[in-house]
This record gives sequence, structure tokens and C-alpha cells, in this order.
Amino acid sequence: MEYFKDNHRILIIEDDEIVLDSLKYIFSKKGYNVMTAADGKTGIQIFKENNIDVVITDIKIQGMDGFDVIKGLQCIDPDIPIIVFTGYNTAKNRARALKIGAFHYLTKPCDNKVIVATVKKAIDYRKFSIQKM
Repeated sequence: MEYFKDNHRILIIEDDEIVLDSLKYIFSKKGYNVMTAADGKTGIQIFKENNIDVVITDIKIQGMDGFDVIKGLQCIDPDIPIIVFTGYNTAKNRARALKIGAFHYLTKPCDNKVIVATVKKAIDYRKFSIQKM
């Protein structure tokens, strides 16, 4: 499928500049095309304007919370895999994120290998969901 011959596109929505830069560096080194946003509104706009394969978002971000980001992204593309990457690990947050459609829920700090493996799984899911169409 032609769509997946390009580098995979990741959108990271994170207002902590250190975490954002770290994730961007990790995925850029792996050959991913990484786009970033420091707030939910900008993240949703970037998503609308680009073909994104997977989104990583925090729960606590500027402008709107991660739950609203998940809902906004899914209104645009219900099959987009969204990985929640947060320091706010509560059973309530995890359940809510997964219930409204998050693909996976990871907590900070997280081993780089785990987040890279999770993104690979999300991209495989994305390939499958597009091939079904």
C-alpha cells in the first residue's frame, strides 16, 4: 500500500518541553517523521493538516486536556491509534482514556524500548485498519 512506503508520521502532543524533545529525538533517530505540539488545539490542527499514523498525547496539557484531545482526534479519524503518555497514573484516568478510545496508556517515566514498541504496535494496527477499508 503506497501510503505506508513513506516514513511513518507521529504526532506528539506534550507541554513539557523536555519530554517533548526527548520523544522527538527518540523517534527521529528511529526514522519516523515527527510532528509536535505543545497544546491540544495546535495538535488537533496539525492532525487535520497531515496524514498522521499515530498520536502520543499527555493527559494534562495546555488549552484542553488529553481526554478532549482524544475525542477531537477521533471525530476526525475514528481509527487513529492514540497513545496516552502521562505522569498522572490513576485507575480512573486509565479507564477513562481507554473507554473513550485510547489505543494504549503508558505512564512516565517509561523505558524508551516500551514506548517505541507501543508505537510499532499502533502503526501495525493503523495499517490493518486502513487495509480493511
